[in-house]
Amino acid sequence: MREDSERDPVEDALLQMAQFDEREAAIERAESEGIVAEVPELSSAKMDAIVAASLRAAAPESEVADTVSPTTQSRRWIPWACGIAVAVAAALVLWQAPPTQDGATVRAGPLPPAQLTLGGTARTLGDTPPLRTYGPGDTFFVELTFDTPVPYPVVAELFARDAAGVLQSVPLSSQTREDSTVFEGEIAELLSPGIWRLHVRYGGLHNCSDTTPEGCEDLETRIEIVGR
Repeated sequence: MREDSERDPVEDALLQMAQFDEREAAIERAESEGIVAEVPELSSAKMDAIVAASLRAAAPESEVADTVSPTTQSRRWIPWACGIAVAVAAALVLWQAPPTQDGATVRAGPLPPAQLTLGGTARTLGDTPPLRTYGPGDTFFVELTFDTPVPYPVVAELFARDAAGVLQSVPLSSQTREDSTVFEGEIAELLSPGIWRLHVRYGGLHNCSDTTPEGCEDLETRIEIVGR
């Protein structure tokens, strides 16, 4: 009976860890399919309770006299429980810790300053023309560059707003590196002739999405699209 009462907290903690593993696997599957998964937080009170239960179950008891009894035999289980409980406690702490990169703790915080750079075969001359013009067959790129590398994943999307204020997504191919994201392609195939405001919306992977726009930042530039 006593063995069961000592085993229950550890088994409960192990069950919690199994549920965490299942949840993380589901999140990884969703993100592999391009779905931004929100990671629910484990409250500090709940984590403390699980860790405390595991450590209580592994707490050594005072040794008794040289008598052999079921209670003495049950104590043979204590070293095993101690190892499991310490492992569970450590795993819970690590599971709650922020992601790491190159051994250093990475904490999602404010993004460093960023800027947009236009390029490609624009039909206007000069390094910094007031308005770059692109037409059919012209290549185009816009690059979002951070002043310093960002130590956690960043997502970015490209949008265009026409003169009437209507916003639409621009499905150009993109490449992301640790300090920049580049959108490139033939933009004149996607936008009608006229002056467009391009918006790059960006933010941390779990902070910026259609459902959490308050976690996104936005940079804007302008281009002109011409016909043949």
